Amino acid sequence: MRFILIFIIVGILASCKSPLPVYFDKPIGIQQDSFSKSIQGNFYPLEDILNKGLVSFEEKYYIKNGKLVIKNSKTVLQDTTSSAITENETVLYNDTTLKTSRVEEENNFYKIAALNSIALINIDSSIECITKKNKIVFGFLKISKNKILLNLIDSLANNYEVDLFQLNEKLKLTSYKDDYYLNVLTPFGWEYLKIEVWNNGEFLNLLPFYFTTYNDKTDNVKEFLTSTEGIYPNLKPIYNKAHLIIGLKAKSNPKLVKEKFKKSETNIEFIKVK
Repeated sequence: MRFILIFIIVGILASCKSPLPVYFDKPIGIQQDSFSKSIQGNFYPLEDILNKGLVSFEEKYYIKNGKLVIKNSKTVLQDTTSSAITENETVLYNDTTLKTSRVEEENNFYKIAALNSIALINIDSSIECITKKNKIVFGFLKISKNKILLNLIDSLANNYEVDLFQLNEKLKLTSYKDDYYLNVLTPFGWEYLKIEVWNNGEFLNLLPFYFTTYNDKTDNVKEFLTSTEGIYPNLKPIYNKAHLIIGLKAKSNPKLVKEKFKKSETNIEFIKVK
């Protein structure tokens, strides 16, 4: 299992085309030392709540001292062994949806590009180690003062807490016009993850700068760059030692970035649960 993201976010993707990595020259907005108290807490994916109902979760689990507790472990174990907990129900904690697989087609894009994966949707391998050894049946997102964590519980009622994001010099939290942004520093520039908050922190929306609307069927650099103009203007290619394009660099214009995020192709909404 890998992130945010992502990491949980990527669990809802339908496209098999890799997202285009865009690296900005600096973080966006004003740096913040920590997440505000209004959005610190425990969060479930809103889609799951709407589809299955909060009551069904609360019948099986509750949170105590930051840990998930099974109310009726016998029922949960029976559900697990009988496959009543389906792959759809655990999709947020299943790494199969986080792996982008390119369909092999006859085109020459590989002659000009070998695109990087987006750093913000790749999470520490410790999560993968947990999910390989144990049947994860449930989990929630936790936001603390300076971390975003993932709390998981397996079919034997074992709890796992994994850091997804820890604020530091290479991962900065910023704000711009009522929205938060996670800015991760890569060797090529900064990647952005937008965090929208509303109703006094009761709801969150996580959006990576995620776009696949580029031409990956051409071996012409100019045609490829032209196809990215709708994603963000004046993108410049970054080349590796083999002179293949691995990503695109951009100058950060906060107002424009905020506008472009409205067209990001993936997101996931969360609801706070006490």
